[in-house]
Amino acid sequence: MRAEIDVNGSGRGIVRLDGHDVSMGVRGFTLSAAVGEVSRLDLELVLFEDSRLSGDVDVIVPDGTRDALITLGWTPPTTDKES
Repeated sequence: MRAEIDVNGSGRGIVRLDGHDVSMGVRGFTLSAAVGEVSRLDLELVLFEDSRLSGDVDVIVPDGTRDALITLGWTPPTTDKES
């Protein structure tokens, strides 16, 4: 996968994966590179997290995060609302 990253120091960077801008779904990233090896890009995605929940819940994935996950090969599950 081809990654393009533009960090401008103002808190508004751009992350593109295979030409798709996934910036709205990315909170941060770590880039690891070594001579003779393929670089590794770890993305921290924007997700709702609350460990105090128990029982049935609706999981809400922000649109930007959803787009980033789809770009990475994720297939969103179907729900009763979509069926």
